[in-house]
Amino acid sequence: MLSRALVTEYHCGCMRQQLLWKGSFGLVLRVYMHLLLFTLFAPAVVAVGDDSESMPGVSISEAAAFDLRDRWVKDNFSHDRNVPFSFLYDGVQSSQVISDWKFHSERFEVNPQKTQRTLRYRDPDSGLEIRLEATIFKSHPAIEWVIRIKNTGLIETPVISELMALDSVFGAQDSSFLLHYARGVGEGVSAKATDLGPVRKALNPKSTLRMSSMHGRPSWGDSLPFFNLEMVSEGSRQGVVMGIGWTGQWQALFRREDDSVQLQAGMEGTHLKLFPGEEIRSPKMMLLFWRHHRLYGQNLLRRLILDQYYPQSNGRPRTMPFLCSSSGLYNEAYRATEKNQIQFASEFAKLGVEYLWLDVGWHDSRDGHSHLGPVDLQRFPNGLRGLSEGLSKMKMGLLTWNAPEFLGGSSWIEKEFPKLFLRPDDPDLDPKNPLFDILNFGDQNALSLITDHTATMIGQEKIGIYRMDGPIGSNLDYADKQPLRWWRDADAPDRQGITQIRYVEGLYHFWDSIRERNPNVIIDLCGGGATRIDLEAMSRCLYLWRSDNNHPGFEPEDFQAQTFGISQWLPSTGTASGYPDTYSFRSSINNGVALAWNPYQPEVKQSWALAFPVSQAPPHQLKEVVRTTVDGKQRIGYTVSEPFPWEKAKQLTDEFLRIRHYYHGDFYPLTPYSTEKNVWLAFQFHRPDLKSGIVMVFRRSESETERHNLKLWGLNANSVYEVKFEDSGEKLMQTGAQLRSSLEILIPERRSSRLITYQEVLSPD
Repeated sequence: MLSRALVTEYHCGCMRQQLLWKGSFGLVLRVYMHLLLFTLFAPAVVAVGDDSESMPGVSISEAAAFDLRDRWVKDNFSHDRNVPFSFLYDGVQSSQVISDWKFHSERFEVNPQKTQRTLRYRDPDSGLEIRLEATIFKSHPAIEWVIRIKNTGLIETPVISELMALDSVFGAQDSSFLLHYARGVGEGVSAKATDLGPVRKALNPKSTLRMSSMHGRPSWGDSLPFFNLEMVSEGSRQGVVMGIGWTGQWQALFRREDDSVQLQAGMEGTHLKLFPGEEIRSPKMMLLFWRHHRLYGQNLLRRLILDQYYPQSNGRPRTMPFLCSSSGLYNEAYRATEKNQIQFASEFAKLGVEYLWLDVGWHDSRDGHSHLGPVDLQRFPNGLRGLSEGLSKMKMGLLTWNAPEFLGGSSWIEKEFPKLFLRPDDPDLDPKNPLFDILNFGDQNALSLITDHTATMIGQEKIGIYRMDGPIGSNLDYADKQPLRWWRDADAPDRQGITQIRYVEGLYHFWDSIRERNPNVIIDLCGGGATRIDLEAMSRCLYLWRSDNNHPGFEPEDFQAQTFGISQWLPSTGTASGYPDTYSFRSSINNGVALAWNPYQPEVKQSWALAFPVSQAPPHQLKEVVRTTVDGKQRIGYTVSEPFPWEKAKQLTDEFLRIRHYYHGDFYPLTPYSTEKNVWLAFQFHRPDLKSGIVMVFRRSESETERHNLKLWGLNANSVYEVKFEDSGEKLMQTGAQLRSSLEILIPERRSSRLITYQEVLSPD
């Protein structure tokens, strides 16, 4: 029941009336009568969407298929039956030898939310031990595991090859199989407008689909390392989501038979023997089981990631940062100084900005490039600590750009320890060209040096966000990109994969040590535009920049499409806003955002032109120019001439701060995905814990359509919701059933957006 007086404006066609709610039975009955009349006499509408995406009549909690998870564990975690992994041992399939090995199983409660299962298989002849370490989540219909292989014998083992950390069969009788995933990203110049877009493929009988990452980056390529296998039969839908945790080169295979699909996944290129006492690990595998609707499976994944695979702060998922960046004014940070950065940040402190983004260029480069520093003391006389302390007075922190794998060519590590670097085995390469050297994170000496240097620097300079870029990708004028070939060329024929394994393990040690020594630091993992998205990396890092497509320019319709695609898999990723313009700003925001705004315009010009037109206060006019993007292409750009619109900036940032928490809720696409400019795009973020949410709707720049009807998800059909159109301030009251059927949106102007918020105000419970 309503516990407080609420005045709301209720609309039914052209009729408006003011309702004063005080919680009495009679008044509640009148509200329901109004809604009933609306239902009976409102014009019929058709909601936008794919017929295959019809809304089920059950809640998302009923989609959590714990029974399917438990049945799979029972069928696969044993000795004499199936095991969920495979490999070749001296050329023989593991299934032919492992049943004769010694077996031991352990189970214990880690905490009220997790159960640990450990399976050990030991070859009595060679001493090879296989250890499967699994975690079963009690609050999520999911399980994760890692395979560890150790030589406990006195001599080297036979060759272990084609290790698949997941090898299992899934199926349902008389089912069709659909595979859902998101496109990966292209690093730097290879980024595309379709980065992170959703893909759906039918798996036909007797077919095989193979997917893998590129160049040793888990999200560079055709797919992110996440897949949703949907099994559809008459009257039934169920599925399993697979996630891979490996910040390197992974592979996944999907082999369709008549009524089943075999899933295999692991690190690509395993072919190695182990020395006595040596141990290796596999990628982390995760399976999540769902039923009723694929989108419920996607949101169960979002919830799992937020709860178990997302950096935490005070026991809750970290809020993505709200930043400002002066890169377009100061040539990244090559012309940045302590004075001009503090002045720049002070302009945005009044908007509630939380961090200053200091990009590449803060280093002293007079004797050559060094990404390790030292800090250029001519520009930062007090080190970065002076800047950090100046920002702290404004309740802001500092983000700094770093590239600890490619160190620039003139770092102290390169000069003193040149043997700690990897380089392709290519005689045609100039041995003095530092672009082909990357620090070997798999070497314990190199790892100790870089870890201690970085953790110490973060503490001494009071760095709030450690932004990790690199290694070099598409910008490297070489057929192979870093680091995959660098790893493979370092391995002997009978040790293929060992350098990659040690390097990836080194990355995890590096990130874990940084956070252990600096508990409040945030690691922002760039990698040339989010090329390192995977379960292991995302449990330690955030992604503040998800694609280099069309950069710089901040093209809003590409950003809309990226949010639409990636949000079905990750709870939050970031990008930047190029101007305080409603349409483009809403296209950029998520749980966090960076402001690449110029507070000194028009007297001071940015080096970056906008990719989109914005209105100017009369008599100021927009100027059309040529801009060059990271891929070297020349495109149309725009420069402004009006004074910076502080009032508009304040309005937009206040709106962002008010709604940012919704981006950690459940995500529902409300229109088909598209990168075309002649369509509408809309999506919804729903917080079931708050019984409220937001709808973001975009009429793109070439769309001829003024109206769309959308159907909302996640609502209680029998509850009453107050719906507010934030742009006009208008409100209406509707039941969840009505909103799930249709919500009509009018946007008369092209290149415009609407923000709708809603809150449950009356529940039958």
